[in-house]
This record gives sequence, structure tokens and C-alpha cells, in this order.
Amino acid sequence: GNICPAWCVNAYRSALAGDWPTVAEKHKRLTDFCDELFVLAETPYAAAKYALEAMGLCAGRISSPHREPSSAQKKQVLAVMRKFEDVWNC
Repeated sequence: GNICPAWCVNAYRSALAGDWPTVAEKHKRLTDFCDELFVLAETPYAAAKYALEAMGLCAGRISSPHREPSSAQKKQVLAVMRKFEDVWNC
């Protein structure tokens, strides 16, 4: 929800409208995004925090015990962000 609040709101509105096929589609796309993003760093929090930094929403500092993703992990996060741009950039 922090990375893609508009996507989540749209899914919620689809649910209120009773458009369950759209809800299912949005839920699947969101879980696919999370499944790919959250495994790219030592913790899901670190991957999400870097994604938010890449979006220009916050600084990349991260608190212990989490560690900042490596350069290679950051490149992977950016690749997943490109793949799922429709989810976070709507």
C-alpha cells in the first residue's frame, strides 16, 4: 500500500462496485509485484524502502537490523519496478 496506494484504492473501489473480476485481476497483479520485489534484499522492508527512494518519495536510509540493498539488488529492484510500473505509477 505504501508503494502503490492508488492501485489499492482502485481495487477497493472496484470491490465497492461489485466488480469482482477487476478486484481479482488487481489483487493478482499486486501480489505478483510484491512476490517479485520483496525477495530482492535481505528483508522485504529493505526492498520496499529502496523502491520508495527510487520513486522519489523518501530517503534511502534504513534502520538496523535492516541493511541497505547492494548495488546488484538495487538494479533488480529497479527492473521489477519497470516491469510493474502500471501498479505503482497509476
